[in-house]
Amino acid sequence: MPDTLNYMIIGYLVAVLILGGLAAYIVVRQRQLKAEDTELTAMVEESSSTNKS
Repeated sequence: MPDTLNYMIIGYLVAVLILGGLAAYIVVRQRQLKAEDTELTAMVEESSSTNKS
């Protein structure tokens, strides 16, 4: 019985670590994409303003 309990605890910890790493990766990736989007929108706005004038 204690062996299975230990395996359950270890498995739970591993799952938490994997999910935590995945969540952190997603957050970092979204931040990178948002930064790229803002850069792209700034470039598009600059090009459109130069085209008008």
